Amino acid sequence: MAKYAYQIKDSIKIKRFLQTTHSSDGKDIEDVSEYLDPNSSQYARMVEWIRRELGATTLKYQTIDDRIQGLGLPPKKLRLHCWLGK
Repeated sequence: MAKYAYQIKDSIKIKRFLQTTHSSDGKDIEDVSEYLDPNSSQYARMVEWIRRELGATTLKYQTIDDRIQGLGLPPKKLRLHCWLGK
């Protein structure tokens, strides 16, 4: 239950970041792919913004591949639609 609450808080922070830094007219960004790539500068900027908002000293998000590996199950046995859209 606590993990789910953090996911909701993180989703709210991410949406707030995008609205604060990119949306002058209140519309959502159409292509957020740069923010989903942990190797992009946009992703790093977003994580840093969220870290400051949370007042944390460090913040790192786990990749979906790391989550899958950590579970120790084959990906085909997992329901990944909400994370991968497939």
